[in-house]
Amino acid sequence: MTVENWTSEEYRKAPQLNQSKIKAFIEDRDLFYHTYILKNAPVKKEPAHFAFGNMLESLVFYDRIPAIQIPPEMLSDKGRRAGNRYNAWAEEQREEHGEDVRLLTIKEWGTETAGGVVMAREQLKAHPAAAKLIYTPGATIHPRITFELDGQECKAELDIVSSVGAIPDLKTTKCKNRREWMRDFITLKYYVQSAFYQEAWYQETGERLQFFFITVRNTFPFSVEVYIVSDEWIELGIDTVRTAMAQMRICEEADDWSKPDYGEIQELDWPPDWMYQQQEN
Repeated sequence: MTVENWTSEEYRKAPQLNQSKIKAFIEDRDLFYHTYILKNAPVKKEPAHFAFGNMLESLVFYDRIPAIQIPPEMLSDKGRRAGNRYNAWAEEQREEHGEDVRLLTIKEWGTETAGGVVMAREQLKAHPAAAKLIYTPGATIHPRITFELDGQECKAELDIVSSVGAIPDLKTTKCKNRREWMRDFITLKYYVQSAFYQEAWYQETGERLQFFFITVRNTFPFSVEVYIVSDEWIELGIDTVRTAMAQMRICEEADDWSKPDYGEIQELDWPPDWMYQQQEN
């Protein structure tokens, strides 16, 4: 079911299972247990590249940058946020513009942040494949979907469903080439995300659309690449999702979230072939 009236905050708080929670369980059960079961994990400060990605999404999809430049008089002599005067001004801005608004110094507003976001959008518009996927009229922006998978209530928030019959996902990245992106694609389990989102749209509409990642470097020159996710990766992704969900049910029923090899002595395998190949190169 597509939920039309959810705000971003309401979506985040909704209890259904999402792909981020599934990946967290796969990657680190200990951290998952403290974050989602005990709920005592410390809150991490959002990395700078997350801020860049969020601003780029807002500019691309809604034609606005959720940021305000801090007036010089609200900063210290060294250009830093400081003092009760700044804190009072910042509170006023958040009350007026929302909690997610970015308050940026003059330096932060430059090429590496807001200025870079504008340049990145121009790169997206100049890339033929990216522009077709994002800017062809008639796209559905940020559909929020609830659906059932293997008896589990799930939720998904897609970036965009293109009117050309595809699901593109916008990613900012430090990767400079295909090899580096493939490493991140595997390590960060983006194949799980792509399969989960494709399944969500299929459950909602009966359409199984091709999935694409549109990557934008988060530093100058903000290069753009477009990658199609193969059916083989999608199949692996949905199998991984289903396996993880089954394991999560077992953990919940047993009230035991420890790793399968917890408490055992683990052996480090003989150095793999890739280490020798790396030395030869």
